[in-house]
Amino acid sequence: RYFKIWSRCNSMVKSWLLNVVNKEIYDSILYYEDAAEMWDDFFRRFKVNNLPRKYQLEQAVMTLKQGDSDLSTYFTKKKTLWEQLANTKSSLVKKCNCDQVKELLEDAETSRIIQFLMGLNDSFNKICGQILNMKPPPLLNDIYNMLDQDESQRLIGNNTKVSPAPVAFTMQSVTPDNGQIMLAQ
Repeated sequence: RYFKIWSRCNSMVKSWLLNVVNKEIYDSILYYEDAAEMWDDFFRRFKVNNLPRKYQLEQAVMTLKQGDSDLSTYFTKKKTLWEQLANTKSSLVKKCNCDQVKELLEDAETSRIIQFLMGLNDSFNKICGQILNMKPPPLLNDIYNMLDQDESQRLIGNNTKVSPAPVAFTMQSVTPDNGQIMLAQ
């Protein structure tokens, strides 16, 4: 009974995997018996663990600045680099709830927060200062939401400023020597 369920699920996952890879990879995994074998092959083949790649990713994380990008694009690029970097690290501990691991995870989150805030444009300096003084510090995604709201409010504020009327439509009265009033544009 369980074999039928497993077989159906295995076939479905194999199908998904085969449908998303390119032709060269497809040919090399086509004859695996189950999806777990395919997945293990992918993991061994594509897991990046060489030192030059780690160096390159660390450097990209540290040097990435917001620049001309909007907040969402910058955050997405930074997060993608963090995920790629995380893929280079060995994961000997599968699951652990001990306090030391929690502390390490909190330190990693704090490092990401600092890296993210350091790369922001100067227009975010005020809110970054407020965020850095929060106790306890918010999570990275919460910080992104705060910054996004701040950016939206500033954009709304810039759009609602009253701008002076264009010069082409201003009217002024001119009184010629004969006493008649003329309007000039």
